[in-house]
Amino acid sequence: MAALDMIEEAGHVLRRLPVSAWLEFTVGCLPFALGLLYFWADMSRGAYAEERLAPLSVMLVGLFFWMKYWQSMFAQSLRAVIHGHPKRRPTLRRRWNILLLNAAIHSTALFLLPVALVLTIPFPHVYAFYHNITVLADGEEGSLRTNIARAWRAAGLWTGQNILLILSMKMFALLVFLNWMITLAQLPHLLKMLLGIETAFTRAGNWTTANSTYQVTVCVLTWLCISPFMRAIFALRCFYSEALQTGEDLRAELKFLRSSSLKQVAVTIAIGGCLFAQCSFTLNAAETTGNANRETQLDQALNDVLERPEFAWRMPREQQVVQNERELGWLGRAIRSMAEYLDDVEVWLRENVKSFIEWLDEPFKRDQRIPDPPSSSSGNWRENLRAFVYILLALAGIALAVLLVKLWRQRPATVAVAEPVMPDLNDEDIAADDLPEDEWLKLAHDLLNKGDSRLALRALYLACLAHLGERELVTISRAKSNREYQRELNRRARLLEDMRAAFHQNVGDFERVWYGLHDVTRGMFEQFEGNLRKIREC
Repeated sequence: MAALDMIEEAGHVLRRLPVSAWLEFTVGCLPFALGLLYFWADMSRGAYAEERLAPLSVMLVGLFFWMKYWQSMFAQSLRAVIHGHPKRRPTLRRRWNILLLNAAIHSTALFLLPVALVLTIPFPHVYAFYHNITVLADGEEGSLRTNIARAWRAAGLWTGQNILLILSMKMFALLVFLNWMITLAQLPHLLKMLLGIETAFTRAGNWTTANSTYQVTVCVLTWLCISPFMRAIFALRCFYSEALQTGEDLRAELKFLRSSSLKQVAVTIAIGGCLFAQCSFTLNAAETTGNANRETQLDQALNDVLERPEFAWRMPREQQVVQNERELGWLGRAIRSMAEYLDDVEVWLRENVKSFIEWLDEPFKRDQRIPDPPSSSSGNWRENLRAFVYILLALAGIALAVLLVKLWRQRPATVAVAEPVMPDLNDEDIAADDLPEDEWLKLAHDLLNKGDSRLALRALYLACLAHLGERELVTISRAKSNREYQRELNRRARLLEDMRAAFHQNVGDFERVWYGLHDVTRGMFEQFEGNLRKIREC
């Protein structure tokens, strides 16, 4: 099947999915996406990034395994739709097997996929292998070796189709990425233009797109849009790969035909009866002369049907000889040479991976020889070893759960509240957002009690600016002058005349004291503080 036909069929499969399947996808992927965004934002800009690195990393790993489990359940829903039968409710043992298999295999993707991408040639096989694990690890077979062998065998089929699918979907992902980037960049400006809502994004201008958290958000939204398509495509590839031996595609088509409604069947029979009644005389008249032509047409139709790709499993493999090499062209010859080289690389990788899997799974093989007599006191050491490993895994899981609970309970105690550093008020580079409003007020009263009324008035003025900044009536910046703050307040608080008058009076008093030779009296300080209370009340 061509790559574009596979993508089109994947879209039809996604449209036939029930609501429960989309809930499985949302429950699995949405927590991981939100956790990843929180982790990225906290690690890039958080003040306590070093302290939160370990617990947040553990949380992200847990959300990753949670996502892989629900992606596998979503893939089972896709397989049920493709096969044409209802999805079976998994037992507790199958759920546990699905979780262990996905955790054991997908934990290596972070290291193997970048290596395969650098090497370029094995990347399509490795990429398809990890997607196939999500689809084929249904929990029926708990053996690690069996599931890896099934996924690797399906990844090795139709190499050219696999490469075209990956390239096509990556191009589609690039278009989705650009759409999301433009949408998120223009949405705040549309809100400001249509509804008059001004946000931090509009005040920041075009620099918003340079923020790393913004870029990661766009990537996560793109992944959420593309991920269902990729699951459906590789579910179809696994289905057709297994159908080469089982003929399951024929059964699925027959089930689809049988599922047609009775009304459609009745209409078809009625139309067929009318056509039969209308053409019966013509057929009887031409019966003697058209037998040979009908037999020829029937043979040709059968040959055309049997040559379709979905029925290729019935025919023996035959080497098709190209009659004329020039008909392929230079591009066709290059692609065929690359496919032959990839087949050789696939054989080499398959043999080495098979040897590695056999070596890895050797301690857990069941002894196929004659079992020991029941009276043997030694027992089967292999079964004991397997049970011991399961016990260790269970203890490790319990220990991890206890550790997570303790970290969660100790979280408020471990988060240290940094004491605010009192800035030097003689420094001209101080900004009003260096301290909260309450801290500026406390500092102003402390300086006034110590007799330094000039610095106390400046602290009180910074408290006024901090209050206006918290209410988003002004934007705090070290590069702004007092007049710029006044013009900004006049623009944003046009209806609050008392606030504007109080702030203008405070600006005038502060400039006369700070830049002039006026002394600060107790009455001036109380009047300045009274204006601040008016600003708060407005």
